[in-house]
Amino acid sequence: MELRFLRFCVQTNAPGFLAYSGMIKTDKEIILQNYGLVTDSDLKKRIGEYLLCSKYCSGPEKDALRKG
Repeated sequence: MELRFLRFCVQTNAPGFLAYSGMIKTDKEIILQNYGLVTDSDLKKRIGEYLLCSKYCSGPEKDALRKG
């Protein structure tokens, strides 16, 4: 989970000319599917805050994050 989140963060902030964005959708899906299983409260808070500000998450996905 942490590695997927780290890669998601890097890919969503990498300049376009690096062409390092091929796994954004997959990583986001895995993160969202497993978000509720994260037991580390600090990690969960950081993931939630990042995804809520991300342009790669839709409104319904952000609503699901807010619920937990």
